[in-house]
Amino acid sequence: MNEFRWQLLEKVQMYGCPEMVIFTSGHSMAPQLTNIHTGLGKHSLECGLNFHFTNAMHKTQLSMSSHPDMIRLLQFPCSFSNLVEVDVRWPYVSLLKSPVIFPCNKLHNLKNLEKIYIEGKGLEDVFEVADGRNDDVNSKTQSIVVLENLKEVTLDGLDKLRHMWKSSQWMVLHFPNLTKVSISKCGLLEHIFTDCVVGSLLNLQELQISNCKNLVVIVKQAEDSKTSATEVVFPSLKTIKLHDLPNLKGFHLGKEAFQWPSLDTLEIKYCPEITVFTSGQSTTPELKLIDTTFGMCHVTCNIP
Repeated sequence: MNEFRWQLLEKVQMYGCPEMVIFTSGHSMAPQLTNIHTGLGKHSLECGLNFHFTNAMHKTQLSMSSHPDMIRLLQFPCSFSNLVEVDVRWPYVSLLKSPVIFPCNKLHNLKNLEKIYIEGKGLEDVFEVADGRNDDVNSKTQSIVVLENLKEVTLDGLDKLRHMWKSSQWMVLHFPNLTKVSISKCGLLEHIFTDCVVGSLLNLQELQISNCKNLVVIVKQAEDSKTSATEVVFPSLKTIKLHDLPNLKGFHLGKEAFQWPSLDTLEIKYCPEITVFTSGQSTTPELKLIDTTFGMCHVTCNIP
């Protein structure tokens, strides 16, 4: 029960310590320490360095029984609520035998999550969305999960990834402060966004997609035309870079009109199958040039 003082301690990393449940039994004070890094990423110190493994946290582990290998990544401190940045790279991503990073019953706990960086193989979904088979899901109402602090998402080399963030009639994900999305070498992805997600991307500024061989569209056309919007607006999107996408047909193939009031940079390179950017009308008042495989092209009218 000794008291510990760490006057100059600035960095703590804990990897491969599955039995560790407490830092010190007595009080610990580390005035210079702001975060702890585990195999999953960076955690804030909501409870200080003396982060006790409580019964509630033990119950959290038990509730993750359908994703037991996630525990090996979380380790200490085992908490989604104090997770600030996800930084999972090889070989740590290989420890995760579950096909998702975030189980659907933990999405509401990601209130502090700001950045996601995942590099490796094996994942099928980043966010698991309720499909109605979960006992915790109320099938009569649709749950909207808002990740209000998430700003950046980078995914690289996820060869089994099928969805970025899918929606269902039971659950929809919103990302109101997401500013940057970068995706590379995700060979099974066929689209990036759905119509349910696009409406929440009010602050998206930069979109980069490359080396995704099965990608057909960026925004998937709504299956139910009755619920699709007649106009889609990306108010803050300034940069779009599309490289090495051999099966890309277009950004969007529906009839909806698109508004791009801030778009000033558009690169489309080595995308041989693209014949139209959007099937509906696109308005791009700030875009003057398009950088293509064959060089720079003037934009004399709206993007076809």
